[in-house]
Amino acid sequence: MTNPTNHTQDEIGEFVIAAHGDAEKAKALLAADPTLLHTRWDRTGETALDGAAHTGQAEMAEHLLAAGAPLDIFTAAMLGRTEAVIAFLDGDPDLVNAGGAHGIPLLVYAGLSGKVDLLELLVERGGGEEGHTGALHAASRRGYVDVARWVLDRGADSAAKDFAGKTPLEQATERNDEAMIALLREYGAEA
Repeated sequence: MTNPTNHTQDEIGEFVIAAHGDAEKAKALLAADPTLLHTRWDRTGETALDGAAHTGQAEMAEHLLAAGAPLDIFTAAMLGRTEAVIAFLDGDPDLVNAGGAHGIPLLVYAGLSGKVDLLELLVERGGGEEGHTGALHAASRRGYVDVARWVLDRGADSAAKDFAGKTPLEQATERNDEAMIALLREYGAEA
């Protein structure tokens, strides 16, 4: 499934990168050439669905799934599809500690869903603690105060920087998210 077509890696890369946050471009590329759906970019090992999932692009992920991309546990977690996550874990319990694109822990994808019950399910099933700080970043970017409180209660590092070099407080401040700022300060985050 890496490249069942004759696409160049540049063409595949353009599609995968677009799926990370430029939905209109990704949709146009897919409409022009539906065979892109099942390609994987060698540079990152990602499909377009992988890119949409780890960046929390729910609308893009739903579009790719509707076009025929296969659902995986990471996308299911990001979309908050708890029953699908349970089915994946019932089939392979070790997936609870698997890493998605770029090795991102499953707990982070669940953090993107905004569903505390999904995070609880993953931890109950043995999900790794290393994902708490990543889930905090996901919650902070999205404004999911309940998720942020949940992971902070479990030791997420409010001072840790994300891939862009920002703390959760910096993310919340950029969005003027007063509720998230107050929560993070309650847990000791400083500007």
